[in-house]
Amino acid sequence: MSKKIFLIITITLVINSCITSRGLEFNQAKTAQSGWLENLGDSNSSNGLFFLKKNAEASETAKEKKSGSMMQESCISNAQKNIKSEIVSEIAKFNSTNSIPKEKEATAIESSITNVNIRECQPVGQKNKEIPFSEWGACECTFHAKVNGGKDMFLSKTGDL
Repeated sequence: MSKKIFLIITITLVINSCITSRGLEFNQAKTAQSGWLENLGDSNSSNGLFFLKKNAEASETAKEKKSGSMMQESCISNAQKNIKSEIVSEIAKFNSTNSIPKEKEATAIESSITNVNIRECQPVGQKNKEIPFSEWGACECTFHAKVNGGKDMFLSKTGDL
């Protein structure tokens, strides 16, 4: 009996030690709505990732048609609308320098973003038993923006404007 308990404890410790720094940082960041993910375990990478969680709703057409699959598609599509400009705004909030004109700052941020991807989307709406996937009437999506040079490069770049 004690050997089984010892084995279970050992396996649990091994699994916990296998968690990478990337996983730890993402899990810590999951409670926030936006922020920087750095030290992703790739020492050769000079890119930082900025994440943003965004809530959206399905289109009225999808809701009227009571189509769960249309709700899912339109909710994700609505979450993607204007996502880059929203990420630029959120990154600007993290910038500690106040002397930079907003237009120059936005241009510097936007030119540093190389791509934006969806990490995940989850339904957060009310489920209706009669409509499959009806919980997609509302969703929460997490986006990652790859920013050249990461947070430190961005701060030095905008600080020089």
